[in-house]
Amino acid sequence: MPSRIGRRTMRIWAIALTVAAFSPLVIWPNLWRNAFSTQFLPHIYCYLRDQQLIWLHLVSDTLIGVAYVAISFTLVYLIRRARRDIPFQWMFLAFGLFIISCGMTHFMEVVVLWKPVYWFSGDVKVVTALASVATAISLPRLVPRTLALIHTARLSEDRGIKLEEANRRLEQLNQELIERDQMKTALIRRNMAGMASWEWDIQNDTIHWIDDPFPLFGRNAMELRSIRRLEAAVHPEDRERLQNVIKKLLESGEEYESEYRTLSPNESVRWLTARGHMHRRADGTPERLLAFVIDITNRKQAEEALRTSEKLATAGRLAATIAHEINNPLEAITNLLYLLRSDPGNKELLSMAEQEVARLGHIAKQTLGFYRQNPNPVRINLMDTLEGVLVLFANKLQTRSVKIERRYDFKGELRVNSGELRQVFSNLIGNALDAMNSGGRIVVHTALAESSYVGPSARITIADSGLGIPAENLKRIFQPFFTTKKDVGTGLGLWVTNEIVQKHGGVIKIKSSTNPARHGTVFMIWLPLDVPQQRSSAA
Repeated sequence: MPSRIGRRTMRIWAIALTVAAFSPLVIWPNLWRNAFSTQFLPHIYCYLRDQQLIWLHLVSDTLIGVAYVAISFTLVYLIRRARRDIPFQWMFLAFGLFIISCGMTHFMEVVVLWKPVYWFSGDVKVVTALASVATAISLPRLVPRTLALIHTARLSEDRGIKLEEANRRLEQLNQELIERDQMKTALIRRNMAGMASWEWDIQNDTIHWIDDPFPLFGRNAMELRSIRRLEAAVHPEDRERLQNVIKKLLESGEEYESEYRTLSPNESVRWLTARGHMHRRADGTPERLLAFVIDITNRKQAEEALRTSEKLATAGRLAATIAHEINNPLEAITNLLYLLRSDPGNKELLSMAEQEVARLGHIAKQTLGFYRQNPNPVRINLMDTLEGVLVLFANKLQTRSVKIERRYDFKGELRVNSGELRQVFSNLIGNALDAMNSGGRIVVHTALAESSYVGPSARITIADSGLGIPAENLKRIFQPFFTTKKDVGTGLGLWVTNEIVQKHGGVIKIKSSTNPARHGTVFMIWLPLDVPQQRSSAA
């Protein structure tokens, strides 16, 4: 509908302008009859045939006329291409007629330089004047509507800007909602996986929990909002050790890493491993700690089950060894009792029987030492402990013709878990025997040493002249369930050995060679001279 009204208005204005342009020719006939009269002198006579003046008017009028015509055609082209979007199209046509009329007056100025058709030139000016007057009269009527259109355009532009800003804001809010939803999903997954993150403001001693700590500590975030309250949620046996870790962290600025148990109000216990990074100010003052904790209860339970399994396997192997060890003194006692029946007064036979009984008691005492153990460290003599383990393997050593070379340069005491340390020595000596079919040598050496791993320590070396371990197996030797003893090995012995040594704050290393000219395996253990209080393995 608006396009039809616009076209009708344009037709009306086109007709009106045409009528207005040619009406003077009807009203004043002389304008047409004298249009091409040449009774006057051309302008070149007025310019006294001055070539410079003539060319000045010729060039300037020609250029102006061409420009006016070009502008008019441009307006017409614009209206035709955008007639549905341009308001007041008739006004553009009026401008076009006015401009092309002005252009024609300049072309006539060029013509009358040589042809004095001044009447025709005047007719062109009349048309130009009518077009100019009509345009001038119509233009003021468009001012209010034009201003209204400008105001509407500005409002539309402002609304467009506001709408664009609203769209950006909506996109931003939508992105924030997506991120929060992803964060919520991540937090749920982390809680399900037994993880929690927290940030400790050290100066104000406040902890901000990023995840819900309740599944791990049995307490909510408000109950754990300071480091002291966090320490209070730790198992009493692990609390002092955690406090020492935090103290060392604040003093040295090392990375935060610790394992401890938590004790919830309902007495349930969970194992956690914690890691974190310390941020400091420019002057080195601790500012905040970013840390996370992971629930490793299932892993600890699995490790304890593996240790129990290996302990039972060790017990089975020892039972076979002890049966051989006990058999010899029992046979000797049986023979001595037979002889005593025929000679009851023979004191030498009685003394020999007493020695064999004492030997049986010593074997039993050494065997029970493996399992009747105090979970806390006690002071033991390192040489006596090694000798006690060697007694259990005495028969096996003799049967396989394996020589034991003892070098006890350190005969002092260590503060350790005695039963666990015997298990370490038993595993290593048993493996050394398994590596040699018949003949060979086992070296047991103790000495004081300074280790870069544990500082002042006792070094225990157990070396054998067996076939050695291939290089590709050395990297896996301490992994659980890895074994080269296909039918008799559980693959847990050396893993448990390594766990026990690490639990005591020590380190174990291995060297081995399969070279036919020089083969064998060496295990070296460094144990600190004073092992701190250990947590119960049953916890």
